Formats: sequence, structure tokens, C-alpha cells
Amino acid sequence: MPPAPSPPPTPPRPAPPTTLAALASQPDLARASGWLQRMQAALQIEPTCLGAAVVGSLAAGRGDAMSDVDLVVYCQTASAARLRDRLQPIAADRPVVHRFEGAHDAHSVFEKVILEDWFAYEMHFVEPTTRMRLQPPYLALVDAGHHLRQRESQDKPLGRDTLKPYAWGDAGLVWELFNCMKWLRRGETDDAAAFLRRLGEAIATQRPPQR
Repeated sequence: MPPAPSPPPTPPRPAPPTTLAALASQPDLARASGWLQRMQAALQIEPTCLGAAVVGSLAAGRGDAMSDVDLVVYCQTASAARLRDRLQPIAADRPVVHRFEGAHDAHSVFEKVILEDWFAYEMHFVEPTTRMRLQPPYLALVDAGHHLRQRESQDKPLGRDTLKPYAWGDAGLVWELFNCMKWLRRGETDDAAAFLRRLGEAIATQRPPQR
């Protein structure tokens, strides 16, 4: 019996992008890069913005057409909510299908948004007193006074298996299910199934039983 054919070699993972132009050169990321260019232009003239960076799969070179954009914006004291409100109409360039707003603490806020064309993004607005560190690799959009370097952490990034399901209750459920749909479309069945099992357990524990 002839030996089984060898599996095709795994293509090399692209290097993390260092500029927005590197994202724009990838056809699958044209939507994300265009959105980021618009956000960069708005943040560069925003006096309360200390620094802004892209994190997550796009910054790590693993992004694809289904990737949401993770944007962290460091801002001055008492400016996070107002800055979010000013950037909302710039960020939402299509009708909004779903928007989830929340707070990291008493000072810093975030929003997670899905648009009509299924482009999705999350923006985190972080004030100086909030201990939200920046884990490389990241793609700097704005870095006034080298603020991003001051926020860096060398801790290992958290993986999907550390995501806490149902952490925001019903308000965050659409976003969690949206992520699972993306994982399934990529063929990442094990990750989706594992998270959905933990999500079901969390709902059963936290929600009152049916009568």
C-alpha cells in the first residue's frame, strides 16, 4: 500500500502589521482599514485623546474579512463618555444592527457595535485611573507623548478559553453569539462549541428557572 500523501504545508502566518497601509494592502481587510483611517483622522484632532491603538486579531496579523476591529483609546480624565459620544456618528458609517454599551469601571466606558453590512467593532475609552494595559502586538493610530508605551504590559494575552460567558447578562448576549457565528464560519468548531457550553451553563446558573 502506498504511503499516505503528506498534508500540504501550512502557509506562513503574516507578520503583524506596523502601519494602516499594511492592512489596506490586504483585500479582505479593506473595510477595516478604511474604517480605521477615518477613526485615526478623527482622533488625531481630538484634544482629549492621549493615544489609540488597534489590538486583537488585526494587530496580530490574523485578521480576515469577518474580524471585528478592537480599538483602545486612552483619554484624559473625565472625558471617556463624551469622547465615545462624539465618535459614535463617525464610527457608525452604516445603519446599526446592534449596539452594546458598558463600563469598565466608574470612569472608563466601551461600546460593541454590529453594522448593517455585518462589519463589527468595539471601542474602549480608557481614562488614566483605569488599569487597562496594552499588550503587544498592537498597531498605534495616535500616540501623543508616547503614551502607549507607558501603558504597555508584557503579560500573556488572554485566550478564548478565558472569556467569561454571560458576563454582561442579556445585554451582552447578542455580541457573544455573533462571535460564535464567526468562529463557526471559519471552521473553528471546537472553540464555538466550548464557549456555547459554558454560556449555557452560565445562563442556567444566573437566570431564574422556568415556572
